[in-house]
This record gives sequence, structure tokens and C-alpha cells, in this order.
Amino acid sequence: MIRTATSLLLFSITLSSALGQVNQTPGRYGYVLSPDQKYTVVDLVAGRVVTSGDIAQVASVTRAYMPPFGQRVLLQSVTPADLNAPEPTERLASVTQVQSAGGPRLRFDRWLRGPTPSSSLIWARVLSQNLLLVSWQGERIQTSLYDNTFKPLKTVDNFQVTPTTCLGSDGQTIYAVVHNPTREIKSVNLRSFAVRESSYASIGNASAYYKAPMASDGCVVAFIERLSRATPGPAPATIYLHDVEKNTTLNRFNVDGDGRFALVFKRNLLLLDLTMLVANKLADGTTGSLRRVSAGSLLLYDTTAGKETARISVPRDGALAGVSSDGQSAYYLSPSLLTVIDLVNRRVTAKIALPFPYGIFVAGK
Repeated sequence: MIRTATSLLLFSITLSSALGQVNQTPGRYGYVLSPDQKYTVVDLVAGRVVTSGDIAQVASVTRAYMPPFGQRVLLQSVTPADLNAPEPTERLASVTQVQSAGGPRLRFDRWLRGPTPSSSLIWARVLSQNLLLVSWQGERIQTSLYDNTFKPLKTVDNFQVTPTTCLGSDGQTIYAVVHNPTREIKSVNLRSFAVRESSYASIGNASAYYKAPMASDGCVVAFIERLSRATPGPAPATIYLHDVEKNTTLNRFNVDGDGRFALVFKRNLLLLDLTMLVANKLADGTTGSLRRVSAGSLLLYDTTAGKETARISVPRDGALAGVSSDGQSAYYLSPSLLTVIDLVNRRVTAKIALPFPYGIFVAGK
């Protein structure tokens, strides 16, 4: 008992004094992981596939996370034995990047341990060189804190990791935007582990039918607001750039449509993978429903001026897959193709043919 208390005290002291935001150097290679346990390695500089392989221990990868410590990739997936279960339990696999003459390869290391053997993964977030947060669903939602050896250090109740979770400038407060009717911002202190709540309800128009965080860079979150019901065609919206740590709106501007967003606030850049709703026509000519399709454009906005600065053509059947850690490149994944985009010169630099049609992309080292 004394040893456990001492460990947690040392953990809190380390966090409060030395914890910093993630600062990664973009790597040369990237990985595209297919649903059937295969992966391919792409050289993002040369613009070509260098090798392929498989990871027999994981199946149906839904997300991939790149920690800044060691040669690791974290995969949100299920075990092959659990693949056909009515409700498969998602887990977090640690995979090692192994260097070889033909390019890096991926080798399964181990599964990370949740609070209980049946805990199912919700979301993970790498916050620093020394801290990984993972939210699990069991009898209740719990969030585990891991160090850079993936040792679980503490489990916190009443706090859930979201895509916009960030570490505050004080190095000891974690924030997470929760999209629910009360529009919560939850925070947890890494010294006391106390959970507090605030709200982003003051942002925008109270009558907006849909408002949610779409992208973040650190603790600056891009919220999107729409004031009319979904209809076919473009869906203009208003973007609010909000600092959740200071609970202050920094800027607002209009965008031309809907889609997948990425924010590079330090470069005053917002990316929008433009999509639109089109009508599904039935055999009798009536409209059955609406579906979202790619418009074949990546829009760039200057977040300071609030103006569109460029449009880059991309394949219509695809989606924005990520942005490099330095914010200079974007990656767009479409069937059997990875498109690399230079965000500085605003042009496509590579189109890399892939050996399988669908997958999850993650930039490696």
C-alpha cells in the first residue's frame, strides 16, 4: 500500500514538473493497414510502396495511434478469435516498427491491459512523451493513464478521452470536449485526479441544430455550426476556433461546405475534405434518402483571415486520412490509392498505388 501511494506521488510530481505537449518529427514512412490483417509500407518522400506484410495477431483495425516514444504503433482492433463475436471487444495492440534493408516492418508486441479483462476500448490519445490516455467501456467508462512503457499508472472515473482531448499549458490539466446536450468540457488534474466540468454552450447560436468539435490542434478546437436542416447540395457552416483551456473563442469564419476537417492552428490552417449530400433515387424516380459523397476537393482556409486560400483536386471516392506532425503534408486515402499533398506549395506531390482497396493510414517514423 505504501509502495503504491509513493508511486502515484512520484507520478504526480513528474507530470506536474516535466510533462510537455507531443512534439513529433514527421517520418519518412507511412503504413496502410487493411481489414484482413495485411499492411503495406509507403515511402512518403519517394512516393512508392516499399514492402508489405501481415500481423496475424490483430484483425479489423479501426484506428491507429503513433506515440512519440520508441518505435511503436498502437492499433485499435480485435483479436482474430473475437472477430465474429456478436459484440467484438476492441483492444489496443502495441506493434513495433522493425528496421530492415527493404524498409520498416511491423511486428506484434503485446496487448495493453485494461481495467478488467472484458474492458472494450473506446478511444486513445497520446498526450506527451510520458503519457498515454485510454478510455475503456466495462460496467462503466474508465480512463487509464499509461507511461512510456505502457505500464498503467492510474485509472480515473467520470472522464472520457475524445478526439479533442488535450494537455493544458500548465502540464498537469487534461481537457476533453464532450458532445452532448449540455456541451461539456471536462478536465482532470494530474496531481489530485479531481474531475471538473465547464461548458462551451456560449459558442455560436443557441438555435443551431448541430454543433460539435470537428478538429483540434492542442487545446484549440474547431467547432462547426449549422443553422438549417440537412438538404442536398453544399452545406455552408460557421467555424468557431475555441481555446478550451482558456474557454475563449479566438475567431469565427464561414466555410463553404461539409466534410472531414483537420486543424493546424500553429500554421493558421484549416483543411476541409469537401463533401455534399446527394439524393438516392429509387426505381420509381422518387427520393429514398440522402447520402454523403466526396466533392473531389480539399479546401484550405487561413484561420487568421477566415478566408479560403486554395482548392486542391483529390479523388472523388475517398477521404482525408491525416496531416503530418509538422502540418506541411496531408494524406488522402481512396480505393487502392494514397495521395500525398504538399500544404506549403498547395499541390499533390505523389499518388501511391496500394495493393488493397481499403485501409487505415498512419504516418510512421
